[in-house]
Amino acid sequence: MIIKPFRSSLLEIIQSESRIELRRMCLFSALVGLSGALIIAVLNQAAGHIIENESSTFEFFAFVFCLAFYLYFYQVNNRESVQSTQGLIYRFRLNIIQLVLKSDLSVFKVISKNEIQMRITRDTQMVSQAIVTIVTIGQSTAIVFFALIYLATLSWIASILMLGFLLVTLSIFLQVEKKATAELKASYIEDSKTFEFVAEFLSGFQEIKMSSKRAKGFIEDLVSSAKKSRETREVSLITLGKTFSLLQIILYIAVGMLIFVVPVLSDSFSDVVLKVATTSLFMVGSFQSVFTSLPMIVQAEASAKQLLSLKDTLEQTHNQANSKNVEDQYVNAKRLTLHGITYQHQSLEEKRHFDLGPITTTFEAGKVYFIRGQNGSGKTTLIRVLLGLYAPTKGFITVDDQLVNQPSSSAYRDLFAVVFSDFFLFKKLYGISQESLAEGQSLIEMFQLEDKVSILDNQFDTIHLSTGQRKRLGLLEALLEDKQFVVLDEWAADQDPEFRKYFYQVLIPYIKALGKTLIAISHDDRYFDVADEIITIDQGQLI
Repeated sequence: MIIKPFRSSLLEIIQSESRIELRRMCLFSALVGLSGALIIAVLNQAAGHIIENESSTFEFFAFVFCLAFYLYFYQVNNRESVQSTQGLIYRFRLNIIQLVLKSDLSVFKVISKNEIQMRITRDTQMVSQAIVTIVTIGQSTAIVFFALIYLATLSWIASILMLGFLLVTLSIFLQVEKKATAELKASYIEDSKTFEFVAEFLSGFQEIKMSSKRAKGFIEDLVSSAKKSRETREVSLITLGKTFSLLQIILYIAVGMLIFVVPVLSDSFSDVVLKVATTSLFMVGSFQSVFTSLPMIVQAEASAKQLLSLKDTLEQTHNQANSKNVEDQYVNAKRLTLHGITYQHQSLEEKRHFDLGPITTTFEAGKVYFIRGQNGSGKTTLIRVLLGLYAPTKGFITVDDQLVNQPSSSAYRDLFAVVFSDFFLFKKLYGISQESLAEGQSLIEMFQLEDKVSILDNQFDTIHLSTGQRKRLGLLEALLEDKQFVVLDEWAADQDPEFRKYFYQVLIPYIKALGKTLIAISHDDRYFDVADEIITIDQGQLI
């Protein structure tokens, strides 16, 4: 109960990664606390001897020993806590990234990309800093505990009185902490909105610069969101600050009562009053260090709750997407068929949905398929279901008459090389074999980019090109991946008329000659004669 903030989400994160490290941290904190209490006991004993004009040689060497003991375990504890913390946060971040990687695209209906990024960066950093602070709190708490035991050997009345005041301060803090954590959680929700505003600001910078009214309205919303977050956090932290001031006053009142009240209750107390006063002030100092650290712990507790919530959501999404624990294998795939596939696409707000299917169609090796339809007809949704990015609501997929048990598996997705309409181009060519890289320069020439870019050390020397040229590199990379199915989502839309013609009349026949299956969303009906089959979709249905 004494460390309730640690025993909830924050402690759960520590325990989930390494219980051994937590036990070691507690053990070393206890040793630091014991040595600190021994130092006070030795100093009190030495002071008594000096007052009586007695030798304190033994106490001097005992003090040196206890001090060395304290410094050693203090340094070891802090060093290991830093190392353990960084390792813990490293593993937790990788765990989140792995869960995202194993989830299908529908995870972004539940959690926004900005929220995931914020949790992995800001919240893990907050937890990282707090765990180091926990070590300091643990050491201070251990010192208070052992000092309280030492105080009991001096005066049981004084120890009971001090323990009572400590429990009162703890009770007050726990009541305030619950409210403060809720307020901080609310501020973090507002932070997410602010973060989204910042992301929009950077992505839409050109549009904002081109309209003073848009810029004014957008900045007003951004500032309003940031202000709400600041105000909510300020209220929480100010409340904590006032509470800590009150707790410090209560502890000083406790020391005052030990000096002024206890002597009235015990005739023998005057013999140990100086030792009791010294020990009590030492305990108050240690407790104050706990109080000054607790605001960070409260904030980290709110961050930890957000991290565990994110982890739980990702695990649920992953379990739903991978309920069939079967890893299929596909070698030299020649035919891929969708059988009665349906999918219900819902928005984040779940106020509207789009139904795809049922769709039954087959894609064969060495053929070219164009998918056409009006905007919003379901072309991209069909592609995402085909690629295993969306799990179909009903129906199934087969590859060479083999049932695909898990469309979200890497084995299935590795059949496809894709260039999305909102594609992202990596500068480094990941997962490309050296044999394929050797063909890179000839493909660059085929894509008419030899005067723009080249491949050096397994990466493009630049990707700062026009959107059309970057899409050429995206298709070039897709060909280097040497996958059976090449999928393009309105690839030609960003090409100039001359290269668009070149794409349909030269590049597509080249891809077909390689034995690849090309599936492309296209609106260029003048070139539909290039395709072996035209798939028309309207309002989620094949026509």
